[in-house]
Amino acid sequence: MDIEERQLAELNLDRYTLDEPKAVLEQQTPTTLTDLEKALVNSDSLRQLFRPHPSIDGAYVLSFNGNENEVTFRRDVFDQHPGSLRLMTYGESLFQALLASVDEPEPHTEGSAVRVSAESDAVHVCGYSVQQDGGIEPIADLEGLGAALDEGMVVSPSGLTRAKTVVEEAAQALAHRVHETEGRRRDAAYRALQERAREVLLRAAYLDLALAQQPELGEGGFAPAFSTEAILRLGRRRYPFSGLLKLVPLQGLRLSPTAQEHLELAGASVEVLRAKFEAEKQRAGELLEQLAGWDDAPVTKASDLRTSVRALRATK
Repeated sequence: MDIEERQLAELNLDRYTLDEPKAVLEQQTPTTLTDLEKALVNSDSLRQLFRPHPSIDGAYVLSFNGNENEVTFRRDVFDQHPGSLRLMTYGESLFQALLASVDEPEPHTEGSAVRVSAESDAVHVCGYSVQQDGGIEPIADLEGLGAALDEGMVVSPSGLTRAKTVVEEAAQALAHRVHETEGRRRDAAYRALQERAREVLLRAAYLDLALAQQPELGEGGFAPAFSTEAILRLGRRRYPFSGLLKLVPLQGLRLSPTAQEHLELAGASVEVLRAKFEAEKQRAGELLEQLAGWDDAPVTKASDLRTSVRALRATK
C-alpha cells in the first residue's frame, strides 16, 4: 500500500458527516395510491380514459395521447407484473402527464374548503383547510377533502386569512431548516477539502525533505526538521503551496523520521522523488482552486414566499 492509499484508509470520514437528518414532515403521506386510484378512475375529467384490464385484476388500460397503456395503482399488482404494467404514482412520467392534462378548476370567491400554496426558491408547502365551529382546521387526507367539499360550511374571510398564515409559517420554518441544513453540509464539505489539502501538504513535506537531502540538488548539509516548519518550508516553492498554506490549518499535522511515509522514500532516486513531488504539486493546485473559489453562502435561501389562496367547492 503506498502513502496515498494508507492516508485515505486512515482518514476518519465520520468527522465530516452529519448526524442522520430528522424527517422534515413527521406525518404520513396524505394521499395514498388507493386514494389516487379512486380519485382519478372516478374523476369526471378522466374516468373515460380508464377501462379494466382484460386479464389482470387491479389493473387498467389507460387510453392517453393515442397510446394504450397498461397501468395499476397497486404496488402488489405491479410487483407481480413489472414487465407489463406501469405503476401510477408521483414521479412516473405517464402519471405526471395525465395530471398535467387536466385543466385547473375555475377560481371561486368562496367555498367549503381552501387550498393554500406557499413556495420560494427553496421550498414548496401546500395545505388544505376546512371551516369548523372552533375555527379553521387542516384537512389530513383526500377523504377528508371530499367530505369537506360535500358537507363543509363555507370558509369565512377570517378562515381564509388564518389558513394562509398557517401555511406561510410552515413554509418559512421549513425554508429556514433547509437553509441551515445546507449550510452545515457545505461546511462539512469545505472541511473535507481542507483535510485532503492537509494530507497533500504532509506528503509533499516528506518529499521536500527527501529532495533537500540529495547532494546533487545543492542543499548539502541540510538538516531535516521533522516539525511543522518542514511543512511551512513548502511556501518557498510558491504556487500552489504558498496559497494552500494560507487556507489550510496545520494544527495536528506531525512529521516523524520513523513514519512509514518517510521510510518508504529512503533510497529513492531523484527522478522518482521529483515525479512524486510533481504529482502532489498538481493535487495541491487543484485543491487550492477549489478552496479559493469556495462560496460560503448556501445555495437555497429562506427568501420571500409566493402565496396563492384558492377557495374550493364541490362540482355539480
